[in-house]
Amino acid sequence: MFSLCEDPGKVASSVEVRFIDNLKGKGLFAKKSIKKGDTIFTERPLVSAQFLWNDLYKYKACEYCLRALETAEENARRLSGNPALSLPHAELCCVHPELHQACPQCQVRPHRVHKTAEPVFSMWVKDQSRVGRPAKLH
Repeated sequence: MFSLCEDPGKVASSVEVRFIDNLKGKGLFAKKSIKKGDTIFTERPLVSAQFLWNDLYKYKACEYCLRALETAEENARRLSGNPALSLPHAELCCVHPELHQACPQCQVRPHRVHKTAEPVFSMWVKDQSRVGRPAKLH
Protein backbone atom coordinates (compact mmCIF):
# COMPACT_ATOMS: atom_id res chain seq x y z
CA MET A 1 0.00 0.00 0.00
CA PHE A 2 1.33 3.45 -0.96
CA SER A 3 1.74 5.80 1.97
CA LEU A 4 3.31 9.18 2.54
CA CYS A 5 3.64 8.40 6.25
CA GLU A 6 7.23 8.23 7.42
CA ASP A 7 6.49 5.37 9.84
CA PRO A 8 3.25 3.57 8.88
CA GLY A 9 3.76 0.91 11.59
CA LYS A 10 3.73 3.53 14.35
CA VAL A 11 0.59 5.12 12.91
CA ALA A 12 -1.22 1.76 12.76
CA SER A 13 -0.59 1.20 16.47
CA SER A 14 -1.85 4.69 17.43
CA VAL A 15 -4.86 5.39 15.23
CA GLU A 16 -7.40 3.69 13.01
CA VAL A 17 -9.67 4.77 10.18
CA ARG A 18 -13.38 4.18 10.80
CA PHE A 19 -16.47 4.85 8.71
CA ILE A 20 -18.62 7.51 10.42
CA ASP A 21 -21.63 7.92 8.11
CA ASN A 22 -22.49 8.68 4.48
CA LEU A 23 -22.32 12.44 5.05
CA LYS A 24 -18.94 12.59 6.85
CA GLY A 25 -17.33 9.51 5.33
CA LYS A 26 -14.27 8.20 7.15
CA GLY A 27 -12.52 9.60 10.21
CA LEU A 28 -9.26 9.07 12.09
CA PHE A 29 -9.74 7.75 15.64
CA ALA A 30 -7.21 7.24 18.45
CA LYS A 31 -6.63 3.64 19.57
CA LYS A 32 -4.86 4.77 22.76
CA SER A 33 -4.53 7.90 24.89
CA ILE A 34 -2.69 10.70 23.17
CA LYS A 35 -0.98 13.25 25.40
CA LYS A 36 -0.58 16.91 24.57
CA GLY A 37 2.58 17.32 22.49
CA ASP A 38 2.60 13.73 21.17
CA THR A 39 3.23 13.36 17.44
CA ILE A 40 0.50 11.16 15.98
CA PHE A 41 2.06 10.78 12.54
CA THR A 42 4.43 12.56 10.19
CA GLU A 43 3.92 12.74 6.44
CA ARG A 44 6.27 13.55 3.59
CA PRO A 45 4.92 16.17 1.17
CA LEU A 46 3.51 14.86 -2.10
CA VAL A 47 3.98 18.23 -3.79
CA SER A 48 5.58 21.40 -2.47
CA ALA A 49 6.43 24.66 -4.19
CA GLN A 50 7.47 28.14 -3.18
CA PHE A 51 5.66 31.24 -4.39
CA LEU A 52 6.71 32.32 -7.88
CA TRP A 53 8.24 35.57 -6.60
CA ASN A 54 10.40 33.90 -3.92
CA ASP A 55 13.20 33.24 -6.44
CA LEU A 56 13.10 36.87 -7.59
CA TYR A 57 13.45 38.15 -4.00
CA LYS A 58 15.98 35.43 -2.98
CA TYR A 59 13.77 34.15 -0.16
CA LYS A 60 15.72 31.59 1.85
CA ALA A 61 13.61 28.48 2.45
CA CYS A 62 13.90 24.74 2.17
CA GLU A 63 12.56 23.48 -1.16
CA TYR A 64 11.41 20.25 0.48
CA CYS A 65 9.52 21.30 3.62
CA LEU A 66 9.13 25.04 2.82
CA ARG A 67 10.47 26.12 6.23
CA ALA A 68 12.01 29.59 6.36
CA LEU A 69 15.78 29.56 6.79
CA GLU A 70 15.97 33.21 7.82
CA THR A 71 14.07 35.23 10.41
CA ALA A 72 11.53 37.90 9.49
CA GLU A 73 14.05 40.53 10.61
CA GLU A 74 16.84 39.04 8.45
CA ASN A 75 14.40 38.95 5.54
CA ALA A 76 13.34 42.58 6.05
CA ARG A 77 16.97 43.74 6.37
CA ARG A 78 17.94 41.94 3.16
CA LEU A 79 14.95 43.23 1.18
CA SER A 80 15.26 46.81 2.45
CA GLY A 81 19.05 46.92 2.13
CA ASN A 82 19.14 48.31 5.67
CA PRO A 83 21.30 46.13 7.97
CA ALA A 84 20.29 48.26 10.98
CA LEU A 85 16.55 47.66 10.50
CA SER A 86 14.89 46.39 13.66
CA LEU A 87 11.47 44.77 13.72
CA PRO A 88 9.29 44.86 16.85
CA HIS A 89 9.15 41.58 18.76
CA ALA A 90 11.94 39.97 16.73
CA GLU A 91 12.38 37.45 19.55
CA LEU A 92 9.06 35.87 18.53
CA CYS A 93 10.46 34.79 15.16
CA CYS A 94 12.74 31.87 15.96
CA VAL A 95 14.42 30.18 13.02
CA HIS A 96 17.01 27.50 13.68
CA PRO A 97 18.48 26.49 10.31
CA GLU A 98 21.20 24.56 12.15
CA LEU A 99 18.50 22.20 13.44
CA HIS A 100 16.97 21.71 10.00
CA GLN A 101 17.28 18.10 8.85
CA ALA A 102 19.18 17.06 5.76
CA CYS A 103 17.19 17.17 2.54
CA PRO A 104 15.93 13.62 1.87
CA GLN A 105 16.60 13.90 -1.87
CA CYS A 106 20.22 15.02 -1.79
CA GLN A 107 21.17 14.50 1.88
CA VAL A 108 22.51 18.08 2.01
CA ARG A 109 21.72 20.42 4.87
CA PRO A 110 19.68 23.15 3.12
CA HIS A 111 20.98 26.12 5.11
CA ARG A 112 24.57 25.47 4.02
CA VAL A 113 24.31 24.62 0.35
CA HIS A 114 20.85 25.21 -1.10
CA LYS A 115 20.43 28.68 -2.46
CA THR A 116 16.93 30.05 -2.71
CA ALA A 117 13.96 27.88 -3.47
CA GLU A 118 13.25 27.99 -7.18
CA PRO A 119 9.54 27.76 -7.83
CA VAL A 120 8.18 24.93 -9.97
CA PHE A 121 6.58 27.32 -12.48
CA SER A 122 9.87 29.17 -12.91
CA MET A 123 11.62 25.89 -13.77
CA TRP A 124 8.94 25.15 -16.37
CA VAL A 125 9.26 28.56 -17.99
CA LYS A 126 13.05 28.23 -18.28
CA ASP A 127 12.58 24.99 -20.24
CA GLN A 128 9.93 25.94 -22.82
CA SER A 129 9.76 22.38 -24.15
CA ARG A 130 8.13 21.33 -20.87
CA VAL A 131 5.49 24.08 -20.67
CA GLY A 132 2.06 22.50 -20.52
CA ARG A 133 3.42 19.01 -19.85
CA PRO A 134 3.29 17.29 -16.48
CA ALA A 135 6.44 17.37 -14.39
CA LYS A 136 8.31 14.13 -13.78
CA LEU A 137 8.11 12.96 -10.19
CA HIS A 138 11.34 11.56 -8.74
